[in-house]
Amino acid sequence: MKKTGIAITIVLLLGVAGNFTIADENVAIVVSDNCADHAIAEVLAEQLNASIITVEWGYYDESILQRIMDLNVSKVIIIGGPKAVVIEIEMALSGVVEVERIGGEDRAETVAMICEEYSFMFKERRALVVQGNDEKGLKDAVEKAKIYGCPLFVIEDKEVPGYVMQVMEKMGINDFELIQSPNMHVENIQTQFMNIGCEKIQLRGTPIKERTEEEINEAEEKISEAENLEAQNDVAVALIEKAKEFLETAKALYNEGYYGEAFGYAVSAKILAENAIKVIEHSEKDGHGQGNLEERAENMLTQVSSKISDMETEIQSLEPSDNKTEIENKLNEIKVKLEEAKTAFDSGDYEKCIEILEEIKNMIPELQQMINECSGEEDHDHGDEEDHEDGEDEDHDHGDHDHHGGH
Repeated sequence: MKKTGIAITIVLLLGVAGNFTIADENVAIVVSDNCADHAIAEVLAEQLNASIITVEWGYYDESILQRIMDLNVSKVIIIGGPKAVVIEIEMALSGVVEVERIGGEDRAETVAMICEEYSFMFKERRALVVQGNDEKGLKDAVEKAKIYGCPLFVIEDKEVPGYVMQVMEKMGINDFELIQSPNMHVENIQTQFMNIGCEKIQLRGTPIKERTEEEINEAEEKISEAENLEAQNDVAVALIEKAKEFLETAKALYNEGYYGEAFGYAVSAKILAENAIKVIEHSEKDGHGQGNLEERAENMLTQVSSKISDMETEIQSLEPSDNKTEIENKLNEIKVKLEEAKTAFDSGDYEKCIEILEEIKNMIPELQQMINECSGEEDHDHGDEEDHEDGEDEDHDHGDHDHHGGH
């Protein structure tokens, strides 16, 4: 799914869930510090009585394994794709506890997948709509969601993505309440809700001018914080300059009375400044020396090799089929790249080694999904045979959500 604009989050105001089997598990949720992802993590954790471990978006947290061990959990749910919660985290945990990753192509799809998977927890079909990058709105929404027991849906500011619409329609949502952010395209969103049989849409007003001014001030403060760090990193410098450019545009639009457009630019400016701060902090922490590159390449090589070895073992246990042949071909493609990475490491070209390993990391989720789907089909086939032999109804298939772990 192509991301087309600033995200909106929908909070389903659904009835408090009854008992459900997953609550019997000792679960932890690993999620990035992205505000929308973290919002649904909080709501899901409330329902599952789960602990939340927050990691920085796009960075590996070396303490993650110990933090999970300290919680003594039997299952970890990773919210977000490998760009948000990096694949190294999944690799580190997969050999210790059961790991399920729920992550789509963007935050909208990720959140919709969570809603679909845990839809059994909810009874009423009412929804509260909030813009996903509006941190203030999200915080208010999360508090309500916890009270009512609600998951989160994320949509774009201008429209509801197709996949999200499908899930909402499948869940029978027919009552919406919109918290209007300054740049929300309310009419477009209302029309889409009506197209899926919405019976009631409530609009909650917001002081547009004051909310925009607040966002501009927050962006200015965040840019000032980034500048005070005296960045030496070229990427951080470019991010700060772009943030300042967006801030000036936001101010100009605000002065002309275009509060919706100004709000969007202010949000983008703040996000750019926050990203610059992360880049600066990590460049100082990681250093720039060749020795550091060697250590990073070696660690990545060890983790990726271990993951590939585990996947190869899984593949060997699959029954012969056309799907297994396709999976083996994909594995061989990855193993060729792994050998290239090893060659680059042995020759001292650590940057090249890391570059190849990053490619492999992006290929691993697809291969894991193929394995999971093939394994699920086999379980289903065996289950059908057993049901037929015992004369029972075919109502014992628990593999409906296996595909989520591969995103």
